[in-house]
Order: sequence, then C-alpha cells, then structure tokens
Amino acid sequence: MKTCVSLVPGLSLVSLVSLVSLVSLVACSGSTTDGDPGQPIVGVDGGGDVDLASDGGSPSRDGAADGEKQGDAQDGQDLSSDLDVERYDLKGTFDWAALELAATVRVTLTPKNQKVAALVLSSTVTVSDVATASGKPLPFTTDANLGTITITLSDLARTAEGRTVVDVHYRAPAAGNLRAYAPRLGDPSQAPVVYTYSEPLGVASWMPCHNVPSDRAVFSAEMTMPEAQVLVANGDKKSDVVSAGTRVVRYETAYTLPPYLMAFAMGGLEVESGAHGALPLAVWHRPGVAGDYAGVLAQLDRLVGLDETLLATPYPFEKYALVLLPDLPGGVEHAGITFQGETFSAQPSAGDLAVLGHELGHQWFGDLVTVRTWDDLWFKEGMATLLQEEALRGREDESQQGTLQGDQWNLNDGEAIVDPALAPGEKYTTGPYDRAAWLLEQIRHAVGEAVFWKTLHDVLAAHRMDSIDTDTFVGAFSGALGATATAAVKRAVVAKKIPSLDLVALPDGTVRATLHDPDGALVAPMEIAWIGAAGARRMQTLAVEAPLVLAPVGGELLVEDPSDVQPGWTVIAPTGSADAFARLAGWRIAPRAAFDALAGVHQRAPMLEQSALPAAVTPATFASFVPALHAESAKAVAVAAACAAGASDASWAPTLSDWLAREPAYGGLGYVGAYYGCESAVALDQVFAADFAKLSAGLASPTLTEPRVAYLARFLLPEARARAVWGPVAKGAYSIRGRRVATSYLANYLGRGQTIGAAALPQWRALFEQIAEGSAVSEVLGNTISGMLSVAGPTAADNAGARQTLAHVVHRRAARSVHFDAVCAAHAMAAGDAAAWSAWKALVADATLSASAQAALTNPAICGG
Repeated sequence: MKTCVSLVPGLSLVSLVSLVSLVSLVACSGSTTDGDPGQPIVGVDGGGDVDLASDGGSPSRDGAADGEKQGDAQDGQDLSSDLDVERYDLKGTFDWAALELAATVRVTLTPKNQKVAALVLSSTVTVSDVATASGKPLPFTTDANLGTITITLSDLARTAEGRTVVDVHYRAPAAGNLRAYAPRLGDPSQAPVVYTYSEPLGVASWMPCHNVPSDRAVFSAEMTMPEAQVLVANGDKKSDVVSAGTRVVRYETAYTLPPYLMAFAMGGLEVESGAHGALPLAVWHRPGVAGDYAGVLAQLDRLVGLDETLLATPYPFEKYALVLLPDLPGGVEHAGITFQGETFSAQPSAGDLAVLGHELGHQWFGDLVTVRTWDDLWFKEGMATLLQEEALRGREDESQQGTLQGDQWNLNDGEAIVDPALAPGEKYTTGPYDRAAWLLEQIRHAVGEAVFWKTLHDVLAAHRMDSIDTDTFVGAFSGALGATATAAVKRAVVAKKIPSLDLVALPDGTVRATLHDPDGALVAPMEIAWIGAAGARRMQTLAVEAPLVLAPVGGELLVEDPSDVQPGWTVIAPTGSADAFARLAGWRIAPRAAFDALAGVHQRAPMLEQSALPAAVTPATFASFVPALHAESAKAVAVAAACAAGASDASWAPTLSDWLAREPAYGGLGYVGAYYGCESAVALDQVFAADFAKLSAGLASPTLTEPRVAYLARFLLPEARARAVWGPVAKGAYSIRGRRVATSYLANYLGRGQTIGAAALPQWRALFEQIAEGSAVSEVLGNTISGMLSVAGPTAADNAGARQTLAHVVHRRAARSVHFDAVCAAHAMAAGDAAAWSAWKALVADATLSASAQAALTNPAICGG
C-alpha cells in the first residue's frame, strides 16, 4: 500500500504554498512519502504511522506505517474457484538488457482437481507456450481484460498419482510488481537488484498463479544469474552452483504459502548475519548502503523473542531475512523474508523499529495464518500494527503502566475496517491498519491481557498454515467478550464514521463533553481520570449521548484516557472548541507531582499539543526533568517545548545551547517536525558549527551518522544558510537516506513557516533543478518535485527550467515510481498555458512512462488539485 504522510493525530499539515495545491498530491503519490522531517507515518505495514522515524521520512508501515500493498496488477481477476494448487516451481533468469524476467513456472494441482478440464490462472505476463511435464504442448488462451490465462487440459497433463502438472513458459517485463534497478544516476550504491512487490494481486504480473489468498501451495524458485549476484527467496536454500561465471541458486519452502507471500530478490546484495538462538537472522543490502546492521540484528533478535513470548508461539519459519531494497516505501512481508525500504529500515531507531516490528509481526499474522479473503485483511494488518507498538513499548512506556497506544492511531472518517465494496487493491486504507489496531486494543482492554494473548495463541494454533475469516476471528473472543460486546465488535468492524466529541466551555469555568458514536465504533468505554497531588484517582466515564460536565476538584490533573485505549480528543473533537481545549489544557499539565507520575503518553500529549512544559520546569531543573520522563517521545517533545520557551525568554539560552549540542539519547524525534524557537533562542551556527561545516561540504563520507543528520534537520535556518547547508547534502551525501532528509528539509522549507524572498526564488528553483538533474533515485526525486512546486512561479515562463528537468526525469526508467508526480507537476507548472503544456507533452512522447503517468499525461484532471 502507499499511504500518505500524516501529522501527529489531531494536528494539521501546513500547506507548502497556496499557489500550487498539487503539492499535497505529490507528497502522497510518489515512491517516497517524506514530509516535514518527523511527520508521523500512517499505520501500515515502511510504514507509518504516529511516525517515530529517526530521519523524518514517513514510510507506510506495511510497513507504517506497509507503502506496500498495491501493485500494477491489482485489478486482475481475484479468482474464487475451489481450485487447489499444490506447488509452484519457478525457474528463470533476468534479462538486464531487456529488463524482463524469462521464466517457466510448473504448476502442480492436487489430485482433487484431476477432473478439471481447463485451468484458469491469473496472469498478465506474455506466455509463449504451455506444455505438460513431458513437453507436450497444451492449448491456451489469454484475456488481457480479465488478466487470465486459460489452459485446456487433457490426460497428458495428469500424473499416475492423479495430479495435474503444466509448465507455463513466459516473459514478464519489469514494472511495479517486478522492480528492477540497474545502476542509477545519483545512487551511492551502483549494485543492480530486481525484486518482487506483489500484495495483493501483483504476483500475476511476474508468475501465473491461482491468485487467491486462501489457496496455499509449496513454492520453489531457481534463478540463473551472473556469478557475482545472489538470490534470496522463501524457504531453504537447496543448491548454489557456480560454473563458468554463472550462478544457479534454488530455494524451496517446506510449507505452503498463498501466492502473495511468494517472493524473491536477486542481484548485487551482501549479507550481515545474526541469530535468535538457533534461528538464523540476516540483513541483506546493496553494497555501499549505509546502516547500523549490527544494531538492526540486535533489535530483530529482541523482537522475535518478544513476539514469541507474547504469543506463546515459536517463530514459524526456517529463517528471518530482512532484505533492504531501493525504491520501496515502507515494507512488505513474505514468509521467512521481509522486503523493506533501505532508507527506512537500516537503523535501530524508533521509526525504523516500528517498521521492523510491524513486518515481523506478519510472520505469525498473515504468513503462519493468512486471510481467507481480502475482506479479512484487517486480521493481519491490525495485529501487525498492534505488534509494532509493542516493539516500541520499552521506549514509550518506560514506567510500565501498560498503556495501549490509542493516541497512535490515524483514523480517517469513512474508512471501515472491512469494506466489501472496495476492490482488493483499494482496501488498504487506514481501516484495516490503525482502525483495526484500535478495535483490537479495545478488545484487549475488555478481556484483559492474559485472555487476549491466550486467545491469539489459540487462533494461531487452530489455523496454523491455513487461513481465517473475520467471523471466525471475532468468534474466538466471543466467550470472553459476551454476547453484547461481541455484537459491538461486529458493528465496529463495518463502522465508517469515527466517534466525535463536542466540548463546550461553560460560563462557570467547567467544560461540557458530549460523546457521539453514530456507527458504533466504540467497544471499550471512554474514560477520564482526575489525579490529585497525592496520587488519588477519580474516574469518570463518557457515555454516548450523555453530556458530562468536567471540572477538577482541588487542583486535580486531568488524564483524558488513562489506559490510552481510545484515540486522542484532538482526533475526535470537532473544530470550534478552542476555548474548551484551552481550559482542558490547563488541567492536563499541572500539578507537577502528578505529572511526573504519569505514563509516557500522558506526559508527551499535553506538551506536544501546547508546545509547553509544566510550569515548575525551569532552565535550572530542565536537565533533571527530561531524563525522568517516561517516554522517548516525551523527552524529544520536552526539548521542543523548551525551544518554544526560549524564543521569548533569554534565560533558556545557556541550558538549550548545552542540551542541543549533545547527540540525542532518545528515539522520539518523529514527534518533532522542527525545533521551532531554537533558532531564536540560541546561535545555531555556533552550537552546530562543526556539524554544519560537514553538511556544507556535501557529506560525501560518513563523518556524521544518519541519525545525527536527521537530528540536525530539525533546526530551522535562514533561507540562504538552509541552501548552503542542506543543498550539498541533497546532491552528494554518502547515503540516499541523507539525501532524502536533505531534500525533505528543503522541499518543506515554506511549510515550516519560513519565507523565501522574491530575489532568492530563482536560486531555490535552480537548486531543485540541479538536484533532479543529478538523480534517478525516486526516494530523492519525490521530495525534489515537491520542492519545485513549492517555489514555482505564477507563469509558465517562470517554470520553464523546472519543466525541462521534469522531462528528463520521466525519461529515466529507474525513476518510474515518481513519473506520475513529475507529469502532474509539469502540468501544474504550465500554469494554464496550453501551448507550454503541449510542448512538454511533445518532449516526453518517447518516454517509457508508468501506467499512472501515462494516464495523467492524457487526462491531467486525475492529478487533483
């Protein structure tokens, strides 16, 4: 899925420019979803997602939170017959000159299908012929509209054991589901790599198959490649033979998989190895791609143990290999191997850790037990989203108060957990991700920890190496929930409206709160706690359509949802309640004694929403206050609040100068889009003189770590300094991640409330054009195109250079995933000049565009804006 960036729930994204409304479209449609550094990822599998990304990138979580789950073949036929495939045996080689896979897949049907007269498979590949196992030709027809191949069977295709075996010989071009990257302009690593990217229905574009998630089969992959290349695929490596400069590698699973979990990556990869007990762990990556691989392996070791403990179920496959790949937004799971973006997953920091935790969770939910139909998607995505937050618990619930991450969920009104009206590729909304995780946490709250995890264990045991549907999954909790709560869960699964909260400031100083839940999305109650200075707790419950007056007694502190099972009030409260929110704010951040005892989420939330510290925190006490907070994110937000204080109070300058110079020891930077106010409170060029000098020199070698670069990108610089410091990084940093951070910083400069004078606009335009001219890397180009739009002029003539550069971008096949963005941006920067637009279309007439880009070229109205 490709999900758009989102800010911290309840906060708004500032538009980059009013001139070109297309900016927001570009931010959501490209291969990267970078926004203002630190913007939360939407909950998906690179994912994401609140975003806890260490560098401000915002991958989808599927992973993030998964960028994952759509492909070019998503509209292919989702076959639903009772066909039972026993095996897929794939043999092939990748033709780098033609950029296509030449392959044969042997499809073996179980004996129960021996009477089938015709075999219908999903397929959008170019089939040359179909034969029996002994080479006898079989008639076949293809239907491009349906995306199918129909093979006429005969007794020749049937074995003595009653199986049916056919060999399909075909060629599959590299595109969205079979992604090939030869050496790319502007890529620090020049190693070639090709990989699959298939969920939900994209397998059919690289291998004919019975494209039904409930039809599990054994999978083997044997690939021929140059000796220097390697293959990574599901299962055990069965052979690896080198002869005369050619390598032939074969993998095979000892278990069955649905087609969407079958995968391979091949090319110039190297491996870092580790272990979790006897389980082999590995991180595969292209040479020259920067990363803290030892740290990532250590986290994988920890996370496997965590999930095994929570689920009381051993890791189910023979290995766990994390394969880091270019131009992959977030992550996508496959049994035993997970593919994740190399710019979102190579550090053991919080944002990367969220994606790691999400995709690993799929090994149990989605891989060990998969979905019966695509309407059951939430079973795996909701559980993986929940487990990603468990991966962060040690950093976000340091006081071990057991909060349930409700404030993390990105809920979009109208997006249901299950929506049968949507096609498979359209189901990957926030519904089966964050909304499903929210429902699961409500169930968890209702039944208790022991019952929740025991029920999940029992589900995995009962449906091991099989599939499950929604009714069965919900039914597993029915005994613990009871009839009334089970009925509420079933309503919540299909609910589209999210709850809303009316807050009214009353003349007597109180606030009246009225909760509405028109579709029945709430399963657990919405609770409120009032905490006295001595720790006494007074509880209230918000019942639906029952107004409740809120007021502290004797200086109590307000905690809006002590278990953190529900979304924050900034998500569900309507606009127009500013006075009420202001009143509530004063009750949430004092007294200090009660505040210090809160769970990390309840310390972070009010500081984040108010950009303020508790009143008792002063420059003198700040150094002891921050380390004592109970969440990494709260610590990062506290620094941001101190910067806000320092902007108007000079007494903060010495404390901030000392504090900011340190390498941050916390991982919650994803909550800090920018350290607003620091630029006024301290002399940043003095505090970071050595760092900025390295950035200004281009950072061609790792004299600064990637996390340090991400940290430095939180600080606002005057426009000339911003270009001088971050422009060289965007053009020449040693890592794509560093270049992505730099282009995100520059592209979002205006969105951070900064200004660019008219005289400097040509220099900014030239900078973005230089970056784009020197790169075919989509992770960099996505931000750069957004930056071009942010400084675009009002006439076609102002933007002539940018349009010329965009024409070069769409001629680069490696930049395929930003072709749509480039076409739409070029149309926007033609500024209504029909002649300029026609001239640009002529420039790109010979380009090999992605399907979506070609559609936008024909009909720019689909660009939006």
